[in-house]
Amino acid sequence: MLDTGFLYFIQEPASSIQHQTVKYINGDRGKKLPEKTNLRIKIPPMILKEKIEDALRGVIDPGTNLDIMRMRLVRDLLIDQDGKVSLTFRPASPVCPMAFKLAYDIKKAVQQTKGVKEVEVKVSGYNRADELMEVLKQAGNQ
Repeated sequence: MLDTGFLYFIQEPASSIQHQTVKYINGDRGKKLPEKTNLRIKIPPMILKEKIEDALRGVIDPGTNLDIMRMRLVRDLLIDQDGKVSLTFRPASPVCPMAFKLAYDIKKAVQQTKGVKEVEVKVSGYNRADELMEVLKQAGNQ
């Protein structure tokens, strides 16, 4: 089975984007750049959005045993060209007892997605939204 995909590269300094068509055998996408390269991979925002959504499907609400994407607790997922991500988390209830844990898990899942440089999580529809956003900011972009 032969699969064709695109890799996007940025040269240092980031002056131009190069496109390279790469052929993968049996869906194996584990190809690596040479060790001594000054190129870094830049993932296009649409592909990065899909990867982030997949990562967020792994965040499970313990009260319902459903993933947060199925519950539609994440909205306004935006990604810029530099890998900065912003999203809005809206807990299922204004007094959700799991809001702090879920928000932290959301931020962590997005941060661990390859290609993400920075994450901003906004909280709406929750009575302690300001306090929760402050906790998330203190957690930083670890």
